[in-house]
Amino acid sequence: MLYFRNRLCILSGSWISLSAPNDLTNFWRETATVVGAADAIDINTSKSTVGNLNNGLEINAGLLLFSQTEQFLLGSEEATVLNPDTAKISHLSTYFNNRLVDPMFLGTTVGFLDNSGSYTRFMEMAVVQSGAEPIVVDNSKVVPRLMPNDLDLFGVSRDNNIIFVGKRGTDTVYGYRWFQVGEERLLSSWFKWKFPKSIKHFFVSDDSFFFIDDNNFFQ
Repeated sequence: MLYFRNRLCILSGSWISLSAPNDLTNFWRETATVVGAADAIDINTSKSTVGNLNNGLEINAGLLLFSQTEQFLLGSEEATVLNPDTAKISHLSTYFNNRLVDPMFLGTTVGFLDNSGSYTRFMEMAVVQSGAEPIVVDNSKVVPRLMPNDLDLFGVSRDNNIIFVGKRGTDTVYGYRWFQVGEERLLSSWFKWKFPKSIKHFFVSDDSFFFIDDNNFFQ
């Protein structure tokens, strides 16, 4: 379930259903003969391959949608209001996405995990717009065997330009930090933290890293 432009969105297989605007429980049209701008929206990714949508993020260009193997953009024509007549889904890219880990904003870009191989890759997507291919970079290419492919935790500190990934029930957290000036990334590095106990969950708030260990202590 997502929220996009005053509509409640439900992902179901390759379909996305949007409620009427400002009426989050109304998924029905007023009449079967006329389509109104305030009607609910049902739209399919229209791909020959089967791809169940599992997550999405609202960006300036529209709603960025993720299936396990592809990425799409839901939006409308420029300077038009989103309604059943103007809504359209564009295919953006074909990258594997770990469906157990939500993609996250990294500030001006979007990060997600690819666990299709023997190890996890940290992918970063930028310049997302309709009718053009986005820029997708594999930031973990310099450490191809650092992270196992079964990671299920993902956190980000946007103010400090750091992401953290890990797995529940293990004592290791992997981090990636970068320094950016304008559009140029001047410095980036990977590091690894090892804790005395296994971690059940973690998140980042302001300048602090919080976690729950296997004794259920909040630290």
